[in-house]
Amino acid sequence: MFEITNYKISLKCKIIFLDNVENILQQKSIKYKKFNNFLSFFENHFFIIFKNKINTKLNHINVTKIKSEIEIDNVIKYVEKTFNTIVVYNKVDNIIATCKSEIPLNLRLLTFKLKYPYKFNNEKFPGLFIKFCKGTSIVFHSGKIVILGCQTKQDIEWIIQKLSVFIKIK
Repeated sequence: MFEITNYKISLKCKIIFLDNVENILQQKSIKYKKFNNFLSFFENHFFIIFKNKINTKLNHINVTKIKSEIEIDNVIKYVEKTFNTIVVYNKVDNIIATCKSEIPLNLRLLTFKLKYPYKFNNEKFPGLFIKFCKGTSIVFHSGKIVILGCQTKQDIEWIIQKLSVFIKIK
């Protein structure tokens, strides 16, 4: 019914210094970009490691381009092993999923049926944004539907259920 295309997670880990992260990445020949208060790199997933804040003994790490829940555990193990730290907290911030309607859609007609807040300006962007309390869907004329802003699979299923009142979904 739907396919998850990306998980975005937040990690909190015991303190790691960006200079140490930079040295480790150089040793492993991993390309990275260093900014004032964070460092980013791509190694199977996209990582942003933030400088620890004063008075905290934790670093914040955002990770995207995760394709499955199983990979989340692998990402945590990777961070712990690579940077010699301990992840003390992890949270799924956002799940992106896709599904498709059975037929192409007339988005302008669809807006008349909606009971939810929406944004549609075909001249600026070819998708219809529908805002739900648990996330947002972007519906395209082709019938493709992108669901984002959810934190659980149940949230995605809930949005699909709400959409299926107006759209026949495969």
